[in-house]
Amino acid sequence: MGELFNKAIEIVIKYHDGQIRKITGLPVIFHLFDAACIASSLTDDEEVWSAVLLHDILEITTYTASQLLEDFGPKVHQYVLSHTEEKIDELSRVIYWNVRKETSIMKMSSSPIQEKILVLCAELSNLRALYKDFLVLKDKVWERFTIKNSSDHKWYYSSVLQKLYEFKDTYPYVEYKRLVYLIWS
Repeated sequence: MGELFNKAIEIVIKYHDGQIRKITGLPVIFHLFDAACIASSLTDDEEVWSAVLLHDILEITTYTASQLLEDFGPKVHQYVLSHTEEKIDELSRVIYWNVRKETSIMKMSSSPIQEKILVLCAELSNLRALYKDFLVLKDKVWERFTIKNSSDHKWYYSSVLQKLYEFKDTYPYVEYKRLVYLIWS
């Protein structure tokens, strides 16, 4: 590991300390490190690894975009920003869920490969956690989400899968596709 990725580890540990994922109840850093491990199977680009590790930092911590740019440079900054949603109140998050997801999916069509890797890694990690809970809770798993309609989630994850087709010959893509099938078939 290089200096940049080690710095990303330090920042993630500092800023995500004590944060728990609302769905799984596990520390946020478990998801971040899982996503970074997935990235390591797709690229040896340390800037991509770092961006994947930092992908949630602007949404759920006090760490700022200007700090990100200063600490990690323009590439990591851009990769993280490409996957960052604007901070909005919880009611707006619910009301505009479909719009936010449609926007994310549309952006993927013109995104560079590095940003697509970030999406694949983050969403595969999310699907892994979802599937583990789904095995136990079955359809009650959707009660844990703000958007409780399973078909909305199926639409989102299936749409992302289509946009990431260029990764079809990679293990992460195959795993992602399999999890979508297992959860929604």
